[in-house]
Amino acid sequence: DGTVRDSVRVPGPGNDLAALVSIPGTTRFVAMVIQPPRGLWQVLERNGKVTDKLLNSCTCGAAASQDALWMTRAGPTVAEAVVRVALDPATGRFATHQDTIYSGAFSNLSVTADGAQMAVDDGSYTFSVIAAGLPDLLKGAVPSGAPLMQASSRVGAFVSPDGQHVLMRRHVARQAGGDQVRLSVAPFGGGVETPLNATGKVIAARGAHSATVAIYSH
Repeated sequence: DGTVRDSVRVPGPGNDLAALVSIPGTTRFVAMVIQPPRGLWQVLERNGKVTDKLLNSCTCGAAASQDALWMTRAGPTVAEAVVRVALDPATGRFATHQDTIYSGAFSNLSVTADGAQMAVDDGSYTFSVIAAGLPDLLKGAVPSGAPLMQASSRVGAFVSPDGQHVLMRRHVARQAGGDQVRLSVAPFGGGVETPLNATGKVIAARGAHSATVAIYSH
């Protein structure tokens, strides 16, 4: 009926209450408060008593079984790992050891109450750059042909002031870890791409003039 009958204050400090997980078979729940760049996970009784807490880099939500908390750790664009920490059902305290159970690109996590089975929706992502004129966009129409650029990693595009070219940026994985930005220029209507060789680590790039690109790099 919308009437507040019971409430529990989650201790902070923090920027946001970002996760709330009920522990199956118990009267406890786990709440996570964002403390950039980490998350403060706390086990609470229904009366608000905190039985234990854990501060780590997992800030993308979690699932719980009777004997563990299964947290998701963020990557550059999506969740990239499932981290399990055992939880004593009798005392409501975390174990000191954490295990990385799974690594991959996923957006959802679920576990059974007994913790014997886990499911994630590991898949692939597609990013596209499509160039279209304003009259078509106002009609809700986009070109039916192939996009200017398509990739499984993040891409971006900026139109030159005269509308003749598109500056495109790709995020490409490096063997040493992380990713790097690669830049290229292509005609607005499609055609041959021209790579731009920038020095240092590219942070941002924009078309400052019809024949000039401004690049910010470290």
